[in-house]
Amino acid sequence: MIASVTDLPLEEQPISEQYRVAADEWADAENAAHLLEELKTTTLEQKKCELIDRDPKMSEAKAERLVKASEDWELYLYDMCQARAAATFLKQKLRVIEMKHREWIDGNASARQEMRLTDLHP
Repeated sequence: MIASVTDLPLEEQPISEQYRVAADEWADAENAAHLLEELKTTTLEQKKCELIDRDPKMSEAKAERLVKASEDWELYLYDMCQARAAATFLKQKLRVIEMKHREWIDGNASARQEMRLTDLHP
């Protein structure tokens, strides 16, 4: 059996692997949020068309008002906002990993500097 980095608990994986996993999660969440946002107008128009097909005398304005007042539309908007919130949360997770990486680099640089100073002044 060959072990891989993904067999380790996430917190023990290299920062690059943690970042890759978080970036994949963020990309999926960002795509889901973006898709809902981009389809908002299309979805509204489809729902308006359904109402007008059932009642051809209904005006566009009334159909839009009825769609926007519906629980179905409210749930669509709620889901869209939840998807954006999830993507934002995962973006913050990526930023934390980036900060950890910078802290690690800074810690190593500081340790090297301390070793140099110790070597100069025994």
